[in-house]
Amino acid sequence: MNLLHHTTTLWLLALQETAPATPATTETAPAAPATTGDFLTQFLSNPMSFLLIAMILLWVMVILPQQRQAREQQKKLAAALSALKKNDHVVTSGGIHGVIVNASADSPTVTIRIDDSNNTKLTINRDAIVRVVLEETKKD
Repeated sequence: MNLLHHTTTLWLLALQETAPATPATTETAPAAPATTGDFLTQFLSNPMSFLLIAMILLWVMVILPQQRQAREQQKKLAAALSALKKNDHVVTSGGIHGVIVNASADSPTVTIRIDDSNNTKLTINRDAIVRVVLEETKKD
């Protein structure tokens, strides 16, 4: 315990010797407000700031464009589903390819023909249609 006390005392004395002597009679000026450079240096020296910047860049460069593209695709699909007509070729969410036989605008279901030889028909929900196959893509 005594050794610890002496070590602490020596350390405090060393600190006092290295500290600049300030006269007690002089008044100190009020501290100047922190400048922008000081804030910027402190912000950039923090490792969490790089993580924050990386997350913002990821959001702006990757996630936002994907969200915009998904919204555009949803709008296109909604427009195509509302404009379904007889003899349109469609693909359902289950992967079934068929041709529209009956599609009324006010009905939530449509009837598709999936086999020409047997004249097999299915009644499905409009929401189950994920793609309307265009004639030029069908020929390829």
